[in-house]
Amino acid sequence: MCSASRGLRTLHLLDDPFLAVLPPAHPLARQPVIELGQLRAERWIDNEWPSTLCRETMLKACGAAGFSPDFVVEAHDYAAAVGFVAAGLGLTLIPRLALRAIPTESVVCRPVVGPVPTRTIVAVVKAGAESQPPLSVFLDLLRAAADEHGG
Repeated sequence: MCSASRGLRTLHLLDDPFLAVLPPAHPLARQPVIELGQLRAERWIDNEWPSTLCRETMLKACGAAGFSPDFVVEAHDYAAAVGFVAAGLGLTLIPRLALRAIPTESVVCRPVVGPVPTRTIVAVVKAGAESQPPLSVFLDLLRAAADEHGG
């Protein structure tokens, strides 16, 4: 737990790594794990609005791998981005948990390393309120769901 803001607390639920989403015929689709730097010269599908934390996380990871993605399509939506990848227009990175809600039969999803782009999922509550019965039960349910999904 850490302080989010005066009077608020953040409770860590899970870390959600991004996966590379590739067309099935892509040469890297056969690899079990992809080094982020291997995606340097690829055509990218942007799947976030420019000011989101997920986009910032993706851009920071790419920067740490020594490149800036060449976005050729701006989808601003995970499901649309997967559709563009399936059409062979490029590749993208999407958080693993988000991919559970999107049909991915027409693409290949692979873990990424070097670095691993990861978003952190937290609950923000009023400091001291987490022990109140209704909130405590709700937080227990959130933690159980996070554990179920790899938290």
